[in-house]
Amino acid sequence: MKIKTLFVAPYATMKNLIESCAGEQGELDVRIEIGNLQEGVEIARKAEKEGFEVIISRGGTAKLIQDQVGIPVIDVHVSGYDMLRVLTLANDFNGKKAIVGFPNITLGARAITDVLDISIEVFTIETEKETIPLVQKLKREGYELIMGDVVTVDAASHNGITGILIQSGKEAIIDAFGRAGTMHHVLQNKIKETKLQREILRLAAPDSMVLSREGDVLYENWETFSGRPLSDQQLENLQAPEYSPGKTYHHMIGHDQLHVSVHSISIEEEEYLLFLMKRTKHAGDQNELEVQTVAQRPFLIHQSQMMKECVDQASSYTSSHPLLLLGERGTGKRLLARYVHYRQFGSHGLFASISASDVLNTQDFSLDQAITTLYIHSLHTLDEKQSEAFVQKIMEVSKSGVLVIASLAANEDRWSSLLYHESINRIRVPALMERREDIPELVSYFMARFHQRMGTTAIRIKEDALSQLVHYDWPGNVAQLKALIKDAAVKEKGYSLEKQAVIGLMKQNEASIEKDISHLLQGTLNEIEEKIIHLVLKEEEYNQTRAAKRLGITRATLWRKLKK
Repeated sequence: MKIKTLFVAPYATMKNLIESCAGEQGELDVRIEIGNLQEGVEIARKAEKEGFEVIISRGGTAKLIQDQVGIPVIDVHVSGYDMLRVLTLANDFNGKKAIVGFPNITLGARAITDVLDISIEVFTIETEKETIPLVQKLKREGYELIMGDVVTVDAASHNGITGILIQSGKEAIIDAFGRAGTMHHVLQNKIKETKLQREILRLAAPDSMVLSREGDVLYENWETFSGRPLSDQQLENLQAPEYSPGKTYHHMIGHDQLHVSVHSISIEEEEYLLFLMKRTKHAGDQNELEVQTVAQRPFLIHQSQMMKECVDQASSYTSSHPLLLLGERGTGKRLLARYVHYRQFGSHGLFASISASDVLNTQDFSLDQAITTLYIHSLHTLDEKQSEAFVQKIMEVSKSGVLVIASLAANEDRWSSLLYHESINRIRVPALMERREDIPELVSYFMARFHQRMGTTAIRIKEDALSQLVHYDWPGNVAQLKALIKDAAVKEKGYSLEKQAVIGLMKQNEASIEKDISHLLQGTLNEIEEKIIHLVLKEEEYNQTRAAKRLGITRATLWRKLKK
């Protein structure tokens, strides 16, 4: 099949010569249009839309077209024969002579005039706008003949100077046809090569993307996903310096556990990042396990001495032995566990959490290799007989290379085997009343968080209101403080939390707790249990999985209790 080619001739007299040359070759299907400079650009744009594969033009017109179309543009060179022809025509002219044109004309002209020692001045222009001022200047200096392309000859004519058009001869046109064919073949081979490489990449890496160092997505292909499984923020996170090329990371993105390989590609001093992704497991495949990515180091407020000591212990913890976090409910043991995980593994592994009863009740308990930390909560649901089996189980899991972190709220005798085990390390997490110095910063942090995430109005707290919070005993610890600040921020329509609003919420909470406890304790043991289950279900928006985890039982056990 012939190559669909458009020849944009900047002057009409060129057409006959082009037709003659086109008839002598059989590779190009040539259509000829007449148009100089911007007029030629419009013709070229239209031709590209019509499916033309190559455009040929000359001089300034070719230069303008190159910037406006996405297909190859071949510039017809001004050959030595063309220049000698025009110099021969001008040879008998006795007045001052000059050659004016774009670089494609003047570079060759200057070489010939220098070699042949011809006294003709050569002037180069870069844009069409320069032509008329230059021609007018040359007229004032006494020049009577100007040689150049169409725009130069037109400008000379309008200013009363004789102009000779430097035309492209047969040799230059045939050369342009040859280069057009070669360029088309090279481009087609590159296109085929690119398509082949893309197909290989699609088959070898069905879920992948390439980014520039500036973060622009240059290529992406998703075979096992319906679309890009990454939010803009997650995409930005993947470009952080901590994601070193040549390494592999495991992430939870949505409900999918992903294996992410990062590779650096360097092409002609340009750097690119290739991300190869593989869905290794769906989060739902591990029934009772919550798996997540800890993308950045958790923020721990520790102005108080006791919390400083706690954070120092967590920061320096490098042991592979299990870790026991001791602290009352609501002190932030899970947050501290995430902190220890990040300090040890950064973004290289996944953080999983599970209740103690699920660890014991799951047959053939095993973890995906991407999970590097296992956080175990709700130990209070185990009885004394189960506690011994639990210790044995976590020691087995620890030997597999997983960092096990257990959370315990009470120093009961039944947990002596855990508390005093020689291979288990311990960190005590202080109650909020033991770290009152941290309360002002905690309050500021929670207010800023709710302001950003929920659009609350309050951005500060009055000193007398803060004093009430600092001197309160907080039986529910940091979790209770956070809940109160949330309620206060949502309720407050001004910019400051007032003392009376804080006191009112504190009294409300105390009354609500007393009422709930009094109500819950009425009836038989089975009735009390049923009330607790329904209360937890309600608070968990009737999500049975979350309710079962909070109660420390399996979903099957919860279902049986609800059926009674």
